[in-house]
Amino acid sequence: MSPEERKALLIHALDDIWNRGALEAADALAGAEFAAESNTLGLAPHAGLAQVKRSVALYRAAFPDLRVTFDDVLAEAEMVAIRFTATGTHLGQMLGIPPTGKRVTVENITIYHLRDGKIISQHGLTDTLGLLQQLGAAPPQGRTGA
Repeated sequence: MSPEERKALLIHALDDIWNRGALEAADALAGAEFAAESNTLGLAPHAGLAQVKRSVALYRAAFPDLRVTFDDVLAEAEMVAIRFTATGTHLGQMLGIPPTGKRVTVENITIYHLRDGKIISQHGLTDTLGLLQQLGAAPPQGRTGA
């Protein structure tokens, strides 16, 4: 599979998973040894596929109008890096944060390692602090606790 084919495979599957809520697409995409590392709220270190799917469901329930756009997609050999932006309105509870009705925008960068057309690992960084600030659950940037 070429890097371009890997990019197309991932974008199609991630669009199905995040934007359509078709979590079964994750089953078809993940390899048997799949593991995810991320600072995404609600996702434990070394998360397996079941936990990643629960996390996606949690975010889609908290932000029913969730929309993910793929801003940059780079591929080389077995690796694909995607920078994406997620937007949505906080209408459902999320990890103890009651609905705020606020519209949020959050950026993420994830690097996927594929083998034989399956993801075997992913490492992501989400602007978690920015999300919490937009929801009013963390102080705005530049302010401290007092």
